[in-house]
Amino acid sequence: MIPAILKDFRVLFFVLIIVASVGIIGFSGGSHGIYVNSIETSSPFYGKVSVGEKLESLNDMPVTGQDTVSKFQNFTGALRVLHNGKIDILGVEKPGLDITVLEKTQGRIHWGMDIVGGTRILLKPKEKVSDETLANLVSILDKRINTYGLKEARVQPIQEFSGDKYVQVEMAGGSRKDIEDILSKQGKFEGKVTKPVSFSNGTAKLLGKDVTFSSGTVFVDGKALAVNDSITVDNIGIELVNFTNSSALFYASIYTGADIKYVCIQEQSGVCYSRVQPFPAGGFEFTFQVFVTNEGAQKFAKATADAQKIGGSLDSRLVLFLDGGEVSILNIDSGLAGVALTQPQITGVRPDVESANAEKLSLQTILQSGALPVPLEIVKVDQVSAKLGEGFLSSAIIAALVGAVAVGLILFIRYRDFKVVLPALFTSLAEVVIIFAVSILINWTIDLPALAGIMATIGTGVDAQIMIIDELKRGNKEMLTFKQKIKKAFFMIWGSGSTVLAAMIPLMVVGIGGVRGFAITTMFGVLIGIIIARPAFGKIAEYIVEGEKPQETSVKQ
Repeated sequence: MIPAILKDFRVLFFVLIIVASVGIIGFSGGSHGIYVNSIETSSPFYGKVSVGEKLESLNDMPVTGQDTVSKFQNFTGALRVLHNGKIDILGVEKPGLDITVLEKTQGRIHWGMDIVGGTRILLKPKEKVSDETLANLVSILDKRINTYGLKEARVQPIQEFSGDKYVQVEMAGGSRKDIEDILSKQGKFEGKVTKPVSFSNGTAKLLGKDVTFSSGTVFVDGKALAVNDSITVDNIGIELVNFTNSSALFYASIYTGADIKYVCIQEQSGVCYSRVQPFPAGGFEFTFQVFVTNEGAQKFAKATADAQKIGGSLDSRLVLFLDGGEVSILNIDSGLAGVALTQPQITGVRPDVESANAEKLSLQTILQSGALPVPLEIVKVDQVSAKLGEGFLSSAIIAALVGAVAVGLILFIRYRDFKVVLPALFTSLAEVVIIFAVSILINWTIDLPALAGIMATIGTGVDAQIMIIDELKRGNKEMLTFKQKIKKAFFMIWGSGSTVLAAMIPLMVVGIGGVRGFAITTMFGVLIGIIIARPAFGKIAEYIVEGEKPQETSVKQ
């Protein structure tokens, strides 16, 4: 009977899809081991090992879990680390590795945050945005996450039926602090050169233009300016900061976020520098280079060409702003007057090395990714520990097994025939395998709502199988052939499937987070069932039932 069944193209196609799905999932391709779950910026692993990498040994001691890492908490000196097949020698200067690990099987299925643990955050633009702007937000946030070094992260746009738009970010192994540091800041960068002028008989020069003070008002090139007013001089924006009867202070806008070409994240000898070092007055100073466009560099040259030299520096200073707040105030070497500065540096001082590293990486990430088109606000934050996520997955697996046993028992009680029950259960299992394979191909995440959708799909699948079996086993009062009975059963199956699809579409379009995941997974399952699995099962059931009935029961009208 088996060879005859396989001759049917529907059954053969079903078998080929199952084999291909098993190959895509790659059960043998998954590797069990200890994986890095989180790394603090103060950790000696930081910059050498990434979250998500497999940690194999420390000083040739096999890593079996967090207990192994804890044995090195008081270690200082050279630490030999084997990770992802590579060896690095880390210099541990003080006790504390500041790293956590997680034992798990690393397969190809993309498990959701609520299973592997991590953080989910819902961000809402503070202004109304178009679909294009929302896509731009997602792209910039995704770039920030990659620059920051957070792995297994997912950024997606979400739109409610009311029209409200959101961005949802999920990070396995991340923390709320990581998110707030790099995602909620708009990242609007500006570089300005201070331009102090002193009045002589009420007049002065600024970038070749006349500046006068008369009757308590400052005039630049004949235009009256109040504090915070701006004027454009030689393609450079000039802002009046403050003034007295004898002097005035201006800001010359030099750099914007669009001028940043590259940010030095990791120091490379002879290329760029990015470092944290003790500060003479106390604390730790971080410094890193930023490479800017030639246009911005030329503006710097124009703004400093008439600056006065005081000792080894100019009377002008370079002030760098992020989201309107000062991040660096830098003295300008006297040799840089009128020079096109293409590699300004950003510096800052923090009380300890950990906060200095964290602030440096946060600024680097935001500057490298660029400014968000609109500011965002945090609407909701959910965090799930990896251990709790494992518990959720275990519970889901147990629930699925119990459900499978219950379904099999009910089918056996109804039909008293394992030849009917086993193909039905196998078909349901095959549908699950195909859904997992499709999720890998489209990079879809399997989380708890998705698992619930898979279970719902199994339920609708069993209903369809019962329709097919009942129709085939029904008495021949209507004198229908098996093909006619199958056709009648499939009419009901397609009607039922269409109803489910229609119910899921609104949830997919307007749902947020888990609701949308449930809807999409259920739709995948229903489509896979009615297009691939049901036709094959119908043919298999026809062979089984036809073999049980006398030949004369298949009489045509």
